[in-house]
Order: sequence, then C-alpha cells, then structure tokens
Amino acid sequence: MSGRGLETNTADLNKAIVAEEKQIKEEVLKQAQLERDQKQVQEKVRIAQEKKVIEEKRLQLDLAKNSTDADKSKLALEKAKAEEAKALSQLAKLDALEKEKIDLLAKLQQEKDSREKVVNQQRLEEEKVAALRKELEKEIRASIQKEANLSQAQTSSPNKLSPTIYANRKALVIGNDSYSKVTPLVNAREDARVMAESLASLGYNVSMKLDVTQKQFLAELRNFKNQVKAGDEVALFYAGHGVQIASTNYLLPVDIQGQSEEEVRDDAISLQRLLDDMDDKKVKFTLAVIDACRDNPFKGSTRSALGTRGLAPTTAATGQMIVFSAGTGQQALDKVGSNDKSKNGLFTRIFVKEMQKEGLTVDRVVRNVRSEVVSVAKSVGHNQVPAIYDQVVGEYYFKQ
Repeated sequence: MSGRGLETNTADLNKAIVAEEKQIKEEVLKQAQLERDQKQVQEKVRIAQEKKVIEEKRLQLDLAKNSTDADKSKLALEKAKAEEAKALSQLAKLDALEKEKIDLLAKLQQEKDSREKVVNQQRLEEEKVAALRKELEKEIRASIQKEANLSQAQTSSPNKLSPTIYANRKALVIGNDSYSKVTPLVNAREDARVMAESLASLGYNVSMKLDVTQKQFLAELRNFKNQVKAGDEVALFYAGHGVQIASTNYLLPVDIQGQSEEEVRDDAISLQRLLDDMDDKKVKFTLAVIDACRDNPFKGSTRSALGTRGLAPTTAATGQMIVFSAGTGQQALDKVGSNDKSKNGLFTRIFVKEMQKEGLTVDRVVRNVRSEVVSVAKSVGHNQVPAIYDQVVGEYYFKQ
C-alpha cells in the first residue's frame, strides 16, 4: 500500500470514529432523559402507593362505620391496584430501555476499540514504510556519493593516492555556457571542469561553479574572498563571455541582458574587482586565467563599445599574473579544425597539460602555453596570441 493510500484510509477511519462518538453522545443524552422519566414514574408510583395505603385505611374506617359503602371501597381498591400495575409496567419498560442502552454502549465501545486497533496497525505500517523509505534513501545517497568519489578519484588521479591539499593554495573556477539572452557557448563548462581537476591534483582547494547568474557570481566572489588569507597562493579561472567597455573588462553572468553599456556595467562582473579583492587580502601570489576572448556576444548592438571582440589590456598589481587566452581583438579558438573532437578550447587544453610538468615556474609554464597556442592556431590559419600581464616577484611552481 502506498503512503498516500494509507493516509486516505486513516482519514476515513478517523471520520467514522468521530461520527460514532457523536452517536454515542446522543444515546447517552437520550438515556439521561429516560432516567429522568424513570424517576418521575417512580415518584408517581411512590405517591400512588402512599395514596393507596391512605385510601385503604380510609376505606377500612368507612367500612367500619358504614358497611353499605363496601362495594364502593372495593372499586376504589381495584382502581388503586390497576394504577399500581400500570406504574410497575412502566418501571419494567424503563428497565428494558436501561438494559438496551447498556448493550448499545458496550457494542459501540467494542466497535470503537476495533477501529482504533485498525488505525494503530495502519499507523505502525506507515511508520515502518517511512523508516524503510528513509533507510533506502540513505543507502542510495551513500552509494551515489561512493560512486562519485570513486569516479573523481579515478579521473583526477588514476591508480594513485588522493593528492595532498595545501592550506595556502586556493582556487576559484567558473564556467558559463548557458546564456539566456546572448549567444550561448559550448566549451566553457568543460574548460572549467578540466581546470578544476588539474588544480585539485596540484594541491589547490578548489571551488568550482558552473552557469552562474549575477547574484550567484557576486556571492561566490564574497565567499571566496572570505576564505583566502594573507600569504595564500590563489588561482582564478574564468571561461565564458567577456567584454571591454571603456578599457574596463567585464565577465558576463548567464542572465546578462546587454541592452546598453550602462546595463552591462550594472549587471556584469568587473575583472578588476576580482584582482582588487585578492590585493586587499594581501595574497602572496595571484594567477588569473581568463578564457573569455570569444565572438562578441552582443552582435548587432549599436554601441561601439559592445561591438568589440576580446578584452582590453590590463595592469597587474604586485604579486599578480593575468593571462588572457587571446590578445586584444583576437578570438580564442574553441575548436582546431572541423575534425577536432576535444571538449576543451585550444588555450585551456594546452594550459592544463603544461601545468602538470614538474620543475617549471609558473611564468615559464604560461610562456610555454603561449608559444604552443600560437603554433597550433597558425597551423589552421588563425592568429591567437595569449596576453600575459606579469607583476610577480619571486618564483612559484605548480609542481616541483
């Protein structure tokens, strides 16, 4: 029996019990009235008997005085006896009604007890079903989590122990594909996933979010800023749409409207905000990798600032390295030719490969990525030169 069916039966039984209890109350009220009537009859009988005794004495006195009244006294005596017999008959009826009431109450109580027993049994069955369902859900969640953990372990580090996570290494990874009002993308989420896995394998504590709205984007920035501490090594990766307005670069959430420059400024996320947040927290080393140099999402806009492809040149603060997947006015390739089966864009697939090489400083890795991206893009007749803005002091490594 389903949980819904049990609930319906229980409700019907409860209604029946309420109706029967109402009937019992009515019978009790009726019996109370009968008891009052019985008392009245008994009182009448008592009065009649007293009258009879008085009358018999009076008759005896009259008989003693006048024997001629004997016949009259006899008739009066017979009348008194008839009234007494009538009163006794009424008492017998009241006794029968009393017995009938007691039998009815006993029957109703028995039926009530029987129904309550059924309700209690159904309640126990419902509780048992709920407990079994809860236990089953718990087992299913545990099984799913176990499979997810195993899959993640096999994907990020097959045949190896889980990577060590370093407390001072933190990363925020965001990938936006599903834009509702501008041109959607196809590689950004996969680029974010592979980058998150690669950073996790290198000891970063990674927070990854996909297809974030403006509200979610801002919340993630606040949460991440609260997590980082002075002296941390931070990696920021964004894949999705980005635009420049008046030399300022903006990252676009998936619910961006984009009807004017003012709306984009209000609804998009300034790249400089991410960098300023890390600078405010005195982060020791910040690597910001922005793969947002794709086709202009606002094609057809009358605003010249919204009709510019790619991101504007930027300036890094001390301790920061900013890498764009392509230079100003260039397009970053998602595919290398029509036969390219990779789920990742050209820049990201090369970056995650190079960052796994041991003994290379981060700036060396980035420059190797730029060289290989340029070479592969040229092989298909495309010009793509990743832009690097480096103000890092000292040497940092992904993997030593």
